Amino acid sequence: MDGEPKSEHGVELNTTGGAGNGSVTFNETEASFGRFGNFSFQTLKSENLKIWKDLFGIDGVSGNKSYHFYKDKIVCLGSDYHANTGRVMETILFQETLDEILWKGKNPGRWSPQEQILVLNGQRFATDFQKEVSLEKSNYLISPYGHAWVIPGGQQGKLKVDWKERETLFNYRIGVTGVTPGQRMTRGTGVIAWLDQD
Repeated sequence: MDGEPKSEHGVELNTTGGAGNGSVTFNETEASFGRFGNFSFQTLKSENLKIWKDLFGIDGVSGNKSYHFYKDKIVCLGSDYHANTGRVMETILFQETLDEILWKGKNPGRWSPQEQILVLNGQRFATDFQKEVSLEKSNYLISPYGHAWVIPGGQQGKLKVDWKERETLFNYRIGVTGVTPGQRMTRGTGVIAWLDQD
């Protein structure tokens, strides 16, 4: 990139990234910008993640990740993530609020647009629950908002899902009167799904 906008979006189209990167878009026209493409990165060491070491004692983070875009679908792949720590490796798949106001703003073309339902390996859930399943066998998960995950088997650890009302600290940078940073406690019902990878 030379820093000069190449389109109304301010990015260069049909480019090839350097080592450890990828093309943001491919075979696109301005009219279909953002609907197709690939992006990848490789974390070799955690020098740029000094805060992890300072705050959490985690060092030597490395791994590979890639994103593949096709129309309204995104395929995310990751592999070989590890760190020099005794802590458990976890990967958050999604954190979704089930707030009524936000639910009304969902995409009606998605899965179960009329109901808040989570599907785990063919089993449907529509209320508070906690579940753990082994990663030894393949699993699939469809969130209430219609986003799907396929988790390959042959791995250590567990897929965990937690649907409940919870309280959390909300940090905000912009308030109702403008730029007024602050924080407050907030309550709501939501679903969190993650991989506990031992």
